[in-house]
Amino acid sequence: MTAPGRYRTLFFGTLQQCSDMSTGGTEIINQVDMPVSMDGQGRHILKGTSLAGALLYTLRKLGYNPPIELCIDDENPVPLAEKTGQKRPVYPSVWKVSNSHLAQGIKQGKTQLRQYVKIDPASGAAEEGALFDMEVISRGNEWDFLLEVDTHKMPVQPNQLDAEQLAAIALLNWQEEGVHLGRRSVAGTGWFKLNNLKALQLDINAVDEWPNNRQTPLQTLEELSQQHNQHPGIELHNSEGLTKRLITQLNQRPVIQHPYRLEYEITLVAGPNKDESDDSTQWGLDGFFIGGHGTEMPFSLNDTSLNGHNWKDKFSTPQDYTLAPEDMPDNFFVYDEQGKPFIPGSSIRGVLHHQIRRNLTKHPEQEQLLNEIFGTTEVSSNLFVGDSHLDKDWKGLILHNHAEDEFTAGVYASSKFVRCQVIEGTFTSRIILEVNMAVDSNNPEALKQRQDKLEQHQAILEQALRQASQQQIAIGAKQWVDSGWLKWTWELKNQSKLQEDAA
Repeated sequence: MTAPGRYRTLFFGTLQQCSDMSTGGTEIINQVDMPVSMDGQGRHILKGTSLAGALLYTLRKLGYNPPIELCIDDENPVPLAEKTGQKRPVYPSVWKVSNSHLAQGIKQGKTQLRQYVKIDPASGAAEEGALFDMEVISRGNEWDFLLEVDTHKMPVQPNQLDAEQLAAIALLNWQEEGVHLGRRSVAGTGWFKLNNLKALQLDINAVDEWPNNRQTPLQTLEELSQQHNQHPGIELHNSEGLTKRLITQLNQRPVIQHPYRLEYEITLVAGPNKDESDDSTQWGLDGFFIGGHGTEMPFSLNDTSLNGHNWKDKFSTPQDYTLAPEDMPDNFFVYDEQGKPFIPGSSIRGVLHHQIRRNLTKHPEQEQLLNEIFGTTEVSSNLFVGDSHLDKDWKGLILHNHAEDEFTAGVYASSKFVRCQVIEGTFTSRIILEVNMAVDSNNPEALKQRQDKLEQHQAILEQALRQASQQQIAIGAKQWVDSGWLKWTWELKNQSKLQEDAA
């Protein structure tokens, strides 16, 4: 298609929800501090504004500067009113990002409540008065995605990527590396991946085909996809075709993968602690407990409403003992949509933050690095920590405890309580470390500064991970008694671009 004959390009696909997620929040009175957003029809929604912001963020982190046709530069905003000295006519963005809803006509996904608490950086314990909860849509859903690019009005600048090419680059990155959407993505929620990416290119011969107000956009997309071989004004491309077109148009392969991004796979194991020299010698038991939201506590250990089996089947007991109602724990661990315990990314991120802060205590000049890695209210975080889910099965243990009277060394009044632990299970997760600095991609010195910054962050993070692998870092509650000292292993799954070039 030649530029004068262009009309629209429609990018569409499916957003696979790889983790729990939460976006927006309604303004109605709600018992949840941070509810999920819904549209006027009562459907869960991913707002187009969130998706558009994520697309622009993706381009910037890859080193592309979105042109004025997509958005006004936040750093150097163009005055909008004529009386303030307007520099250009104000017109809508050539990108139109539709709201996303659950695929296949599903109105609402399964929701759960997550409880969080702010950690005191000095003590590593919960901060007083900083408890809050958030509603999440459980993982495993698929969401429709549609981006419309107005290629008819889109100016064509020599030696400059146009809005259609930039959209393709950002979406191909979502397909390769995923995208983070919504709240607390740095702590494991809102991790998505784009699947089945396709693009319909329409020229002016198809102006009557789109939009079609007699049906939904998704229905129109399906019809146009089927007609592309018979209609002279429609071309259909899959992700491979989009990549080939970009290479042909640019005479080089565009930057699609983040050049300054490291991805780690981490594993946390609860279970018997054995000597390395003799696997038969068990001298301890490593378990943990991370509390869930009070409203999601099971009614009893026989509760089968969530995952189809009795909770008590998972708790170890002597052969001649059956768990009774009085064995029901006072607090229950956090569990996923399948009723299985998991380790929230916020918990892993929290203990890493505390350990790194301790490591940097002797180096106050490096305090800025801590803020760059974990972020502040002014600076976005460079570290993303995913939830850690079970690989296989798990076992638990119920413990009866009491508080001790400090004067008599006996039981303190009626302070007996029941708690539980996860004592067997392997949990896997991902950690992503990426550096996004606004630098000139043609300036070797600036690129070297970005790589040096990534290597600084990498060294700080890996020091804490090595300490965790030596079981110097505990996670969850009751760390000072008998819980949380899991066996960590970690592996770097990729290298940054400059590290690959050096190798």
